[in-house]
Amino acid sequence: MQDKPVALVTGANKGIGLQIAKDLAAHGFTVLVGSRNLEHGETSAKSVGADARALQLDVTNQASIAAAAERIRNELGRLDVLVNNAGRLACGKAGQVARGDREVGPRERRVSQRGARGVRD
Repeated sequence: MQDKPVALVTGANKGIGLQIAKDLAAHGFTVLVGSRNLEHGETSAKSVGADARALQLDVTNQASIAAAAERIRNELGRLDVLVNNAGRLACGKAGQVARGDREVGPRERRVSQRGARGVRD
């Protein structure tokens, strides 16, 4: 059984999620670096610290969520903190939100609206 508290940060392979993961590790947590791309997650986990692990997780994919939950149960036995940070934003020039991109909009809504709920449940 895991002695240290365990935290999962979704979307932790860059940006705010990566910084949250580093802060949790600095406060004694075992940190699961959630990332859709496992290779990116592994690279980021190395920068978080020795007690960080990459976890492949796409919050819009129920099979991915179930596989991640199973791995957490089997390897760590529990999850103490969940930081639902995963998000997606389509940007245009100079950080402006893209307008009129119908292929991108639905994906952002799935991540924002359903992703957090799916991982939490």
